[in-house]
Amino acid sequence: TVTVNPATGAYTYTPTADYYGSDSFVISISDGTGNVSLSTVSVTVSAVVDIAGDTVTTNEDTTVNIAVNANDTFENTGHAITAINGSAVVVGTPILVSNGSVTLKADGTLDFAPAANYNGSTSFTYTMNSGGATETATVTVTVTAVADAPMTVDPAVPGQTFDPATGNYATSTTEDTAVTGQVSAIDGDGDTLTYSVSTTAAHGTVAVNPATGAYTYTPTADYYGSDSFVISISDGTGNVSLSTVSVTVSAVVDIAGDTVTTNEDTTVNIAVNANDTFENAGHAITAINGSAIIVGAPIAVANGSVTLKADGTLDFAPAANYNGATSFTYTVTSGGATETATVTVTVTAVADAPMTVDPAVPGQTFDPATGNYATSTAEDTPVTGQVSAIDG
Repeated sequence: TVTVNPATGAYTYTPTADYYGSDSFVISISDGTGNVSLSTVSVTVSAVVDIAGDTVTTNEDTTVNIAVNANDTFENTGHAITAINGSAVVVGTPILVSNGSVTLKADGTLDFAPAANYNGSTSFTYTMNSGGATETATVTVTVTAVADAPMTVDPAVPGQTFDPATGNYATSTTEDTAVTGQVSAIDGDGDTLTYSVSTTAAHGTVAVNPATGAYTYTPTADYYGSDSFVISISDGTGNVSLSTVSVTVSAVVDIAGDTVTTNEDTTVNIAVNANDTFENAGHAITAINGSAIIVGAPIAVANGSVTLKADGTLDFAPAANYNGATSFTYTVTSGGATETATVTVTVTAVADAPMTVDPAVPGQTFDPATGNYATSTAEDTPVTGQVSAIDG
């Protein structure tokens, strides 16, 4: 801006805040009779350094926020960072620099994110625009090394898969069959790694080689389904990584159906487990036709009933006078898994003995429990009655 004394021509020129370079203005001189002269005043504004470099420290793999304006002296409130290493920058968009990246934030500060696992000294420049002029300074960053946690890798074990996004593994096996694999890791600091079981499997046992990470998973006898365990990897300096191994255990049929024959009205005992192949000694019959069963309590089934005995066998009692084919299912629970099979029973017809009934003779009584009769008469007086029977 320019102000001038109209009587003497003395002037004051004030440059825009933070501006430096060439400028000029024109003074008009009038004699009051219409005669006017013009005179130009040229001004050279020398630069004054308003920007200052910055020095910061951060840890390896740790972003640091830098308030670069804090030690600058720009008077123009509209000053703004416009470039990083000479490249135009906008808020929120990272600019790649040596050994990392720089992001301008909305508050005018800068985030420096070191490259993964980098440590050492690095630098970048930032440019400030203020009052139409630009200044550039250097930010020096020291990235301090830190001990890295072990990082899991793929050991390329046949039948085992590896997810690099999570660092976890997956494998599979069949019921009652152990499976081997390996959890493998590398350490950026060259430390010796030790492997151990952090969380054991819910449905099996796990053994791991502490030096190599090779493991053996053995499922619980007769178990099938999903299982998992966690391996801990330590570098001996306090850094620990965890990796989960997921296991799919496929079912193997251990149960087999049974076929038996019995006579009409005759209970038959069936050792249903005799032809099964359950390895788990704790396997037990838990249901008949889908209904829970306990020792000694009969379960009604088609054409009869089934009772579980204390020795693990089943008694099938056919319905009275029934003959023909019938069946029921039994379920065994072993190792947390269940299997179901069918028992087929053939009930052979037998000739039934005649069965007494009540002919309803007056004065005669009948006991259906025994099939016997009773009557009465007076001394020296005959009595009549009737014994009656039916034949099945």
